[in-house]
Amino acid sequence: MENLFNKEDAAVFILNKFKEQGDFSFVDEKLFCEMVRDIQDLDAQYIDQCESEDAVYDDDEAYERIHNAMTAKYPDFKTYMMRLVDDYLGYSEDYLESIGAIDWE
Repeated sequence: MENLFNKEDAAVFILNKFKEQGDFSFVDEKLFCEMVRDIQDLDAQYIDQCESEDAVYDDDEAYERIHNAMTAKYPDFKTYMMRLVDDYLGYSEDYLESIGAIDWE
């Protein structure tokens, strides 16, 4: 079975998870979408680096890189960035599981 990752589908899935959660409803919707897409791009860059170096994706390393970059880009949201990045990574994992790209067995 071939599972194709779709960046746009992943973004919609993740944004819907955030909307269901409601913890970031105070952030302007357009800005929040931009933030989530920035995280998605940063995660993709780390994945590409891992692939090019034949390295294993490290959740902690991904978190640190994304958190640092997002805090620098969005300093007004520094207080919320730990939660935003952590939730994003969890929802991204949920998306991958939903399309059968990862299996915990």
